[in-house]
Amino acid sequence: MDKNILKPFDKPIYITSPTIPDWEDFEDQYKEIKHSGKVTNFGEKHNLLEKHLRKYLGVKNLLLFNNGTTALMSAIKALNLEGEIITTPYTFAATINSILWNNLTPVFCDIDDNYNIDTSKIEELITDKTCAILAVHTFGIPCDYNTIKKYADRYKLSVIYDCAHSFGVKVDGKSIGTLGDISMFSFHATKIFNTLEGGCLCCKDSYLAEKINKYRNFGLDNNNIVCPGINGKLNEFQAAIGLLNLPHVEKEINLRKHLAEIYCKELSDVKGLEINKIPKNISYNYQYFIINLFETGLRDYLHDKLKDYNIFTKKYMYPCATEYKYIKTTQFTPKANIAAKSTLALPIYGKMSNYDTKKICTIIKHIIEFYYNNRF
Repeated sequence: MDKNILKPFDKPIYITSPTIPDWEDFEDQYKEIKHSGKVTNFGEKHNLLEKHLRKYLGVKNLLLFNNGTTALMSAIKALNLEGEIITTPYTFAATINSILWNNLTPVFCDIDDNYNIDTSKIEELITDKTCAILAVHTFGIPCDYNTIKKYADRYKLSVIYDCAHSFGVKVDGKSIGTLGDISMFSFHATKIFNTLEGGCLCCKDSYLAEKINKYRNFGLDNNNIVCPGINGKLNEFQAAIGLLNLPHVEKEINLRKHLAEIYCKELSDVKGLEINKIPKNISYNYQYFIINLFETGLRDYLHDKLKDYNIFTKKYMYPCATEYKYIKTTQFTPKANIAAKSTLALPIYGKMSNYDTKKICTIIKHIIEFYYNNRF
């Protein structure tokens, strides 16, 4: 064994490393924006990025936002929803907060083996107050969209998809952004495609897209305020970052895929560790590499000990939304609660080397072996 393999990394290895264009590439964009005199309010860069993203994501209508949370809040608002929304508790807080900010009630449905909303449990949660289903394609793995559509059609419910993890993903040959009434993508710096901060909404209905456009721009329509809008616009500098990053997305995905294959090979037989499997009917983006550590305490132990080696992982999705102090619920979602205490995202990004990845695997195996040999 390489004598340095168990030594801490000299520099921190974080869960991801944002793709940021070189200054030499960005400088021309900066000069163009400065020369135009327009840095926001649907400038040339903004409109061009919307055009390119519509093509890349294979969607009819796409509207850029300053972040994914603002976009999701606007999606719910634009659908004129009232009452209860069935959703998953195994998600980032922004999903749930977007429901609450619209004065709606989240009704939590437990998750399936892919960490997505369990569609076999949705129908029993539908009441006369249910207005929508808000499902998350967790870790970029698509939900059972056919069953969700069946219930939505049967009970006349709106369907919103949180695609924050799913940029570029396809399922059964379909772009993931074409499912449901509205789909939200996040372009946060941690995502496979980023505008530093940002996001977008995709929808099939052109009338709905026009309505969303008003909500993201103060409620303006031809200089008249026609609805209670917000300022959700993406500025020109963020759009320029997106235009420079978009051509490199496929390369980043392929680099991550290679690293994921190393992880799978090195960690497949490790005691107490299970690798989150990718279904065969999807084209995946390798946004995350998720492992599951179901032994009580092992996830937290590994997460903490890896810091000693300058390796920083993330507990996804912790805590489970049913445990948020500001949410009052008696709903029981055992699989989601267990998952929130057992899943761990490992570092994965294109700038990582093969050696880095193998070293992380060796350190993980060393820590887990020590855990089992010394836990009593």
